[in-house]
Amino acid sequence: SFPCPLYGKVPLSLALSPRIISEVAKFKPDIIHASSPGIMVFGALAIAKLLSVPLVMSYHTHVPVYIPRYTFSWLVEPMWQIIRFLHRAADLTLVPSAAISKDFETAHVIS
Repeated sequence: SFPCPLYGKVPLSLALSPRIISEVAKFKPDIIHASSPGIMVFGALAIAKLLSVPLVMSYHTHVPVYIPRYTFSWLVEPMWQIIRFLHRAADLTLVPSAAISKDFETAHVIS
């Protein structure tokens, strides 16, 4: 793990160590579920593809809406690009509301 840039006491991990990959492989999951956005989503995606296990992502924090409120608006499109990359790689994306589903369709995250 490594410290979160804004909260040094919060450890973050990509969950890509050989030990974790080995444990997931031994467990033989039917699916892998990842909560997006988050740093471990990248590890979940890599492990799912490596082990040929379907990946289900659930989207919980509408970061592109929050970015202009708290930081620089120019980060909105790069965030959508990351979201598109991750969720297009998933076998299924779940969203918490019809409004966010519409936002995903408008941003061409899902069809």
